[in-house]
Amino acid sequence: MQEAVTFNGFLHESGKQISIQIPASAYIQLGERRVITAKEALAVGMDLTHLADEETGKQLFSEGDLLAIRLANSQIKTEGEFVQITELQSIAEEIRAKAVGMQPAVSFMEKCRIPIKEGKKMPALIEDKASMSKEQLAPAKIYKGTPMQNDEFLTNDEDDKALIAEIENYLRLNFGFRIYDAQIYLFNANIGFYTRVSDNEIDYLVNAIFGERIKTVGKSYIYREVREFLRRESNLLVKDSQLLAPRIWVFRDKFVDSFSGEMRLNDGNVFVCSALQCEYDEYAICPNFEVYLDSIAGGDGKLVQLLWEVIAYLLSRETRAKKIVFLLGKKDSGKSLFADILTGILGEESVSTLSVNDFGKQFGLAELMGRHLNICMDLPNVPLSAEAVGRIKSLTGGDLIRADVKFKEAVRFRATVRLLFGSNAMVRLASPDPAFAERCIFIPFRYAVPREKQDLQLCEKLLRERAGICRKAMNVYADLEKRGFAFTTVDLGTENEGKVINWEKVLDVFMEEHCELTGNEADRVSSEKLFNSFLTFCIEKGVGSMSQESFSKKFREKTEGKVEKKKIRIGKETVNGFVGIILKGA
Repeated sequence: MQEAVTFNGFLHESGKQISIQIPASAYIQLGERRVITAKEALAVGMDLTHLADEETGKQLFSEGDLLAIRLANSQIKTEGEFVQITELQSIAEEIRAKAVGMQPAVSFMEKCRIPIKEGKKMPALIEDKASMSKEQLAPAKIYKGTPMQNDEFLTNDEDDKALIAEIENYLRLNFGFRIYDAQIYLFNANIGFYTRVSDNEIDYLVNAIFGERIKTVGKSYIYREVREFLRRESNLLVKDSQLLAPRIWVFRDKFVDSFSGEMRLNDGNVFVCSALQCEYDEYAICPNFEVYLDSIAGGDGKLVQLLWEVIAYLLSRETRAKKIVFLLGKKDSGKSLFADILTGILGEESVSTLSVNDFGKQFGLAELMGRHLNICMDLPNVPLSAEAVGRIKSLTGGDLIRADVKFKEAVRFRATVRLLFGSNAMVRLASPDPAFAERCIFIPFRYAVPREKQDLQLCEKLLRERAGICRKAMNVYADLEKRGFAFTTVDLGTENEGKVINWEKVLDVFMEEHCELTGNEADRVSSEKLFNSFLTFCIEKGVGSMSQESFSKKFREKTEGKVEKKKIRIGKETVNGFVGIILKGA
């Protein structure tokens, strides 16, 4: 970090004042004083080796003097042993970070041997003392007291508190901890983002460094208290205003602005909870993945475009579109492979696999905290309950989510997870919900791959092109965002494009297999539910689809005099529907 401003100051030692430059961050740390001591200068990481007496030109401080001061600052009193102290550069970096409300991810230590200075006092550079001659002093008379034997009344409580404070301070200064949504996160340079740290992981870290001292004190509650102090450390708190804008794509090594192309290093100084598991390469391509998408779409250019838009949305940090993606198709049509590729790009740490049923469980939603994507490829072929639909809408709407945690206090977090579902049938709802329908993106996977034609290593091979996939997805995202997230629309079935479909025959078979015309006023089904059942039938039969308006018109023509279309009550909702009909097996 470059210093924007420097201030003139004076270094005061042994009655001398030497003009020096004080870095802005150190000036903030030291306050508005213009006179500081060498001890204070070294405490903020300033290098004093270059200072010389202005009159004689002699070096002002020897290496031994500077080392003695730094050891005193570190409160190291033992002589003649090797010790480790924080490098001046790391001290300066910590001061600069504190000036902007951050903490460095790591501090570097240097090994040195404490000098033995027999018969020589510690330099007066550390503490100013009054000068008095021998003649002015009377002989010293020193009383040596005898310690009182009061061990039975002593307690280690203060020692416990001091040790807890020391451990918490050490963790705060030497590790890249952050606090977000009241949870503790730690930066992982191998994957390029912050991951939530469990209580056990913190305990193991504390034990590795301070375990023997804690055993000596004999108080295991110290581990718990350290975690609680750390969790409440305001200097580690991540504010929403410090989070990256959605247009910034996070790679393992860089942050890239999808609009301008501007880049900066991903070094842990910015809090992110997920990262694409590849390095950014602006020239990377993905020819095999392009062929794979074309095979899913059967050469349908609009469907290929929609696939890229969905990939871009699911890999981005964007949630404003509030979309839910459903992959619909036969078994072995590649839905799970598509999900596995996204998991490989994001990394398993960023992906959860909760089912729709898990959303309603008491401890289910806590698993989604900090996750980038939730994948469920076995959506049950039953109507989604109103409760499940409500949960899904909350998760895609960026709402504040409350989740119970087993044996702990409930947590609250802002939902940022994207949702990807797979199903062999069209999605059905227990009760109509137009707002939910508007959020859904349906992608047809029309072509089943015969077992003998399947490449069991295809996922691994395609993931070799993850850098190219991410580069193109980022460009598609930029265009999608400019269009206000207007996703490409496609027909759910164009496998028979160019062929003439006998829709009269399709409707006849559908009504025979799935409908029962009862003529009973009490039997009724919503228009949406009936149409979704028809779409599922079309997917199963491998024929194209028609619009809901066209289906409703043809269905009324076929059932005239037997079924009446009118407004009906479904639960508490009034919706369009048909009276005198039931769906078989519904």
